[in-house]
Amino acid sequence: DDDLIGCAFAAVVDEQTMAPDTFYVMTWKRGSQSSGGLLAEEGIKLLRVEGAAGFADSLYGVLWDGETTPSVSVLDSHLGDDAGWTVGVTYTATIHQHTESGQIDLTVTRDSDAAILWQTSMVDPSPLPAGRVGFYNQTQPLTYYSARDLSGFLPDRAYRLTVTSGTGGLTDTEGQPIDGNADGTAEDG
Repeated sequence: DDDLIGCAFAAVVDEQTMAPDTFYVMTWKRGSQSSGGLLAEEGIKLLRVEGAAGFADSLYGVLWDGETTPSVSVLDSHLGDDAGWTVGVTYTATIHQHTESGQIDLTVTRDSDAAILWQTSMVDPSPLPAGRVGFYNQTQPLTYYSARDLSGFLPDRAYRLTVTSGTGGLTDTEGQPIDGNADGTAEDG
């Protein structure tokens, strides 16, 4: 099938319906397709969706043809021949949402050769706060996601140090292994 796969992020849930109401979504269509008056173009789109709790039953059309829905803004896109995903290929999508500045950085690479298929950086003038993350496969039952990392980003001029000790890892000044739980076993990091 040529349908969509993708990731929604910064999702704010409507308290009454418990449905995602406002969020960003990266949609990726394998090939261009039209159905029921809707046109879904081959490629990747970064959308901002607002008020989705009111039309959750018709979200399919919103993701397919976002430009025709007033509550959807297309923030950026990479469309055209050879912009769709390919069956049996593994990709990595990296999304950095900077909640204070509204900047969203998105990079999609093909794992086999590390080729960058699309890279964009844009600023939403009304940025959404951090929120829930979800993945979807529209009629793509064999799509799976792995190695999801929801790492937080630090403000400018701030640093985070992550240390893992193991065999041949960190030692104190007297050569004793340093580990995270002080049991003396360096291998448990």
